[in-house]
Amino acid sequence: MDDPAITMVDLEGRLASDHDGALRDQLCNELAAERAGVERYINTGLPLAEYEQASRWAAALDAAATVARKYWELKHPTIQPG
Repeated sequence: MDDPAITMVDLEGRLASDHDGALRDQLCNELAAERAGVERYINTGLPLAEYEQASRWAAALDAAATVARKYWELKHPTIQPG
């Protein structure tokens, strides 16, 4: 997303008005790209503390994508996700 300082309320409003799912897809793609980078970092072989921190970050990214998709589906119950 272009503006990293976006607030949750703004994001909720933008997802609610995202009828074609373009914002949802962009957000989920960006989260997936970050997740892939974290996974590559994890696969380099990390000390335990760094591994645990990176794993928590990966889980948070997965959760964020799930929340974005579910919130979009809640706001657009008659539209099939792309």
